[in-house]
Amino acid sequence: MVESAGLEQAEVTAPVLESVDTPITELERAKVAATIDDGFGAFLQRVEVEASLKEGRFEGFRIVRFAAPEDWRGVGLLVGDVITSINDQPIERPEQAHAVFVSLRTAKALEVSYLRVGKPMRLSLPIVGELPPEPPEPSPAAAQPKPADKAP
Repeated sequence: MVESAGLEQAEVTAPVLESVDTPITELERAKVAATIDDGFGAFLQRVEVEASLKEGRFEGFRIVRFAAPEDWRGVGLLVGDVITSINDQPIERPEQAHAVFVSLRTAKALEVSYLRVGKPMRLSLPIVGELPPEPPEPSPAAAQPKPADKAP
């Protein structure tokens, strides 16, 4: 039972699935790399999350809304799930979450630990396909400043 603003008690229940989708069983590395190349900010525009606290301590990020729910069908995550770690790495601070996001480029799998109505769960999706080439680094000559043209 959960109290709502101290006025009434409500039974906590699991989220209701709106439809049964074919589960996604793996991720294509090229799509993972493209998502990383688009940037962490672009990814966060696709899913709204908020910090979830338990007894005043951070426990994870609660999924509030999927911007385009059709993009998430079959993944297995639902609004209300609380993401606690990714690939066994903490995600509490922005730099931690960003580091985990970028590390997915070469990871063998995406492992998401989360809570569903307080119960620990784990999503495991292998990342398949060839590693994409790293973006080329600028040559030392291209990185050096060019002398300014002299005025007459």
